[in-house]
Amino acid sequence: MYQNKHSLLILGALMCLVVLGQFLTGVEAKASFSFTYTASDTVRSSTVGDAVQFPSLIVNTGQADSFVVAWTESNPPTPQDWWARYCCDGLCFDSTVHTRTIYLAASDTDWVYLDVIGRSQGQGKWVISVQSKGNSITKTKTFILSAWPEMPVINEWGLIILILLISTTAMYILYRKLNPVKQT
Repeated sequence: MYQNKHSLLILGALMCLVVLGQFLTGVEAKASFSFTYTASDTVRSSTVGDAVQFPSLIVNTGQADSFVVAWTESNPPTPQDWWARYCCDGLCFDSTVHTRTIYLAASDTDWVYLDVIGRSQGQGKWVISVQSKGNSITKTKTFILSAWPEMPVINEWGLIILILLISTTAMYILYRKLNPVKQT
């Protein structure tokens, strides 16, 4: 009977170690998948017709992993005549391709580019999200572009001279009205 209790005690201790080992291994495995997704410039303005590029960077800070890069337009809807595409893993895709899966080894990086041409006045909004397949964490960036018509270039000195000329003429006319020339 003493031997049975001793065996049961050893068996229970082993079971606790196995369960604890499984729990710790699962946490370690999930913690080893990590990444950053950054963009330095997410809101821009441009002149109608200008090409604008929004760069963003994925850095795999954990073990080798696959990432799903998804691109969507957001509300308010982008004007229909605008052109946009996104590029990742060395390939570029138009608005008909919404996702791309890329593989990054440990410490590898990949640039994601959103290229836009605002062909009319308005605002466009896009969301790029990156999801780790290793731990399902998703990180997103929202990019906004406002396109405005080109303003005419104004020579500031020419404008100042024109204003001075008009005001001098107005003052001369007013002076002559108040002080008419006397004829003899």
